Amino acid sequence: MLKKIPAEETEYLHGSQHWQNGRWTWVVAVCLASFYFLATVYIAHVRLLWYDEVFSSVVSRLSPVGIWRTLKSGLDLQPPTYHLLLHYFGIVLGPSALALRLPSALAMFAGLLIVFDCARRLTNGLHGLIAISVLSGSVLLSYGYEARPYALLFMWSACSLWVWLNTPARSKTAALAFGLTIFGAVTAHYYAVFCLVPYAVSTLVEPPRNRQSMKFFAGCSGLVAGLALFVPVLRANTGSAHGASWAPATLGNLDRVYGDSFPHFLLLVALPAVIWIALVSLRQSKAVPVEPMVASERLAWSFLLIPCFGFVVAKLLTNVLYHRYVISMLPGVAVAFSCLLWRHFRSVATVTLGILCIWTGRGIASMVDQVRHPERIEPLSARGEAVRLNQLHSGEDQLLRDGRHFLVMQADRLLAIEAVYNSRHPEVYRLFHDPTLPRVDYPPIMEGVFNLNQRLGTYIPLSYWNLSDLREHASEAALVDPPDDVLEALEEDGFKCQTHFDGDLRIVYLK
Repeated sequence: MLKKIPAEETEYLHGSQHWQNGRWTWVVAVCLASFYFLATVYIAHVRLLWYDEVFSSVVSRLSPVGIWRTLKSGLDLQPPTYHLLLHYFGIVLGPSALALRLPSALAMFAGLLIVFDCARRLTNGLHGLIAISVLSGSVLLSYGYEARPYALLFMWSACSLWVWLNTPARSKTAALAFGLTIFGAVTAHYYAVFCLVPYAVSTLVEPPRNRQSMKFFAGCSGLVAGLALFVPVLRANTGSAHGASWAPATLGNLDRVYGDSFPHFLLLVALPAVIWIALVSLRQSKAVPVEPMVASERLAWSFLLIPCFGFVVAKLLTNVLYHRYVISMLPGVAVAFSCLLWRHFRSVATVTLGILCIWTGRGIASMVDQVRHPERIEPLSARGEAVRLNQLHSGEDQLLRDGRHFLVMQADRLLAIEAVYNSRHPEVYRLFHDPTLPRVDYPPIMEGVFNLNQRLGTYIPLSYWNLSDLREHASEAALVDPPDDVLEALEEDGFKCQTHFDGDLRIVYLK
């Protein structure tokens, strides 16, 4: 806990402490979290499933035994418990995009309030709202409407921070609770191993009076128990290290992890806050006393080390480094910002109010824009997919009216699976893949996507074509967004290609 301010420095609190730490802050926190939740639920209802979410849908619709067997075959990398959660949500709510995404929306809602309470207890209610505003400007809201477990990982990370900060250090019950939060995180996503990084750092570097070794060892036990529960699935999903990767473990990607976790941070968050602080300081005649950083805030800042440890593990084992795998750092960073502002500007409420309005306004405006245009929402790892998918589906009927009864897509692309799964006419799609086609080089990463797409054919209807199939039905076929090298190879093989554009989507009629 941050230490109390000496009596001689608390004059500013008279008449203002109540409104800064009153019940109204809880009301505002619940209203903000509810707004983000309701907006997320709307987007979850209307937005088409993208590639990764198709795997969640396919696996979760199986029986519990089927889920276990399918994950052992390596079809998806998420823990069985996550798919079981989606399975039972589907039973209650019916098979829909909303049922798949609702667990993430609920986890985001709960996590926002838990982080608020963590920051409120260390500072006051006003600065607790700062924590929510920090999270509203992060990548978190994007995972509230995704049928993947990253919002759950965030929630469990927030729970672990709350238990660590607000329960007795030497209580066995508190240690058990902390161990259970880490166990819950591992059952949400295997990258929960990084949740323990800040607590390990705190246990190693803090003075003995601040250490909570019992909780840390309980957390290690929860981690081991969670991983041991899924050993067969983990064994099936262990791939070769240092192979081709869509997000390789490089220093450039490590830098992007921080930037993607807090997009436009400098321009839309840090710069307006600094300008506001400078303007308010013009009216201050006295220096503001600054509290020293204490163990709780040091722990919160150490959450920034999680991506660094993720980089090391990725270098040694997986060669995959991406911001969603280290989303467990967000609760600590949000609390750290709250503590930082409280220490420096606790006697100048105008500063905190101004920053709160700037950061919260940015988060609300961003969410309103997404609600207005959910068709534009796209994952950072699949830029352009959402726009092209919507353009394709809106143009399906016209293609059929033109006599193009076969829509042919590259079998090693994400868009092919998204189009088939979300289409009203899945029977017209054909997936094209022919390694014998001259001058066409299939990169190793795309070969991996092709193998995954083939395995999905067990669960959703997929029809594959090679060059002879394409030649036989050329007059009835339209190529959807073909790569340049494939198009050139087809023209050299004698096909006549007539290119049309539907926005960003290239459609090619064959003859």
